[in-house]
Amino acid sequence: MFHTVVNESNNNLLASRLFIADSFFTRFKGLLGKKALNSGDGLLLVPCSSVHTMFMRFNLDLVFLDKKNLVVKTIAGLPPWRIVPPVFGAIKTLELPAGTIVRSNTEIGNTLKIRMSRVTDK
Repeated sequence: MFHTVVNESNNNLLASRLFIADSFFTRFKGLLGKKALNSGDGLLLVPCSSVHTMFMRFNLDLVFLDKKNLVVKTIAGLPPWRIVPPVFGAIKTLELPAGTIVRSNTEIGNTLKIRMSRVTDK
């Protein structure tokens, strides 16, 4: 089963296959080693208020969320080899394929809904 992420403020889908990294190891590994992040995929890092894209091979969209899944900051198209310092108020970071923020019209102040999907990976 996967999680999905929907922008409740405008009903746009951000990710249909969301993976959650909520342990030290899964957060540490993150997307390292991936050649790309496919459209519809995403990674939610919990807890997380800062990220780096060292050793990454592709650009990312980042959405920083507070405890109520309110968007407190967005960064579109962050290239590899960058460091984002801690974002005030953020306790979760959503990593998405570049272009997702613009496509979904996600903005600071929007609320995201994370749900379980009945779709399974085969």
